[in-house]
Amino acid sequence: MLNICLICLLGLLSSFGYASELSLNESSLNEEAQSENLLSQTDELELEFELPSNSHPGYFWQGLKTTLQQDVTHANGVENNSRSKFQLSYENSVVEGLYFKAQGSYRYFYESDALAIAKGKSYGHSKVQLFWLQYSTGPCAYTFGRQSVAWGEVDGSFVVDVLTPFDLTEQLFTDYSDLRQSDNMLVMECFLNHSQTQFFYTPKASVTTFTHNQANVDSGHEWGGRFKFNLADFDVSIMLAQLYWNTPALSPINFEWQSQSYDFFGVALSKPIGRLLFKMDGAYKTDQAGISTADLSDTWALAFGLEYTTQDNQNYNVGLWQQNSSSNVKALNTPLQVTLGWNQSLLHDNLSLSLLVNVSQQPNVKSMTWLGAYKLNDTCTFTGAISLAQVIPLPKEALSLSVNAQF
Repeated sequence: MLNICLICLLGLLSSFGYASELSLNESSLNEEAQSENLLSQTDELELEFELPSNSHPGYFWQGLKTTLQQDVTHANGVENNSRSKFQLSYENSVVEGLYFKAQGSYRYFYESDALAIAKGKSYGHSKVQLFWLQYSTGPCAYTFGRQSVAWGEVDGSFVVDVLTPFDLTEQLFTDYSDLRQSDNMLVMECFLNHSQTQFFYTPKASVTTFTHNQANVDSGHEWGGRFKFNLADFDVSIMLAQLYWNTPALSPINFEWQSQSYDFFGVALSKPIGRLLFKMDGAYKTDQAGISTADLSDTWALAFGLEYTTQDNQNYNVGLWQQNSSSNVKALNTPLQVTLGWNQSLLHDNLSLSLLVNVSQQPNVKSMTWLGAYKLNDTCTFTGAISLAQVIPLPKEALSLSVNAQF
């Protein structure tokens, strides 16, 4: 109920802002008409020229954005996806040094959607993805509220990007942030000379969402920090944290899903060489779970990435990552995963094109996604995506389509 109220509040602010902007535009037209009458009397008046102001003062409703989205997935012989999404986002500076951001959405799952079939009927689901307030003073910023934090250099590797879990009821196209959940967190970040320090605290950790009716999983608080150093010709980050499993495991004692705390140690490197950018992530985690909490082992993971930017601003990237168990728990071993990407901006950056290819051996999935976004003006953007995925042992490929309008 709280989620729906927050989304409705953003909608009322949007309606009020739109009406006020209409009134402001009418006033501007009247002023222009009066100016033309004065200019027509140049033989009677001595004209004095002044530089016009660039724009009207900012209003709080100008930070509102509305997004409408439709997603469809079709594959013969398997359950498909059919869902609509309405999203409101708002961000603005409250006063000097104080910044606010909120994002809420409502999704409707039609009867033919796989999640609706599992639930036995079509249904709607609302959530508040972001709701935070940031205070900045000097070189430091303090952010409190519902937010997410991403660590690491290699996109799509999830070697050190483990602070916040994923919402797998969302559909992935080319932006991994669409899947990332948020937690209630306190984050402090400071920039001093050639270094960056970040600390976070989460009172109660959440777990990955697979369905909207999954049972609650007990967890505790999380905390940690990242220390990033910008050296002469490369960047290095050191990460330490105490976290809870993002994916719960089944207890063999009471046969309930549970999450357990573990220690996390990570490192990340990036080094530019001309138009090339080399990246690396590494992590060591203690007490990781296999299929059940009886299968515990420490794990280590490595990821390597390479980016190349051409003279006409085309960007090519590749990422490789793998995870292994120190005690040879097979369920914790992740064979080599590969990610390939490309993107380019055209038409004075108004048109953005991107391609994402994922090849996974566990689970055995191969997917390719094309995405195009066209910026019509400063407030309106249209996005379309098409994705083709092959999941073994399913007999057919899955074709996904998504259209999105933001204004």
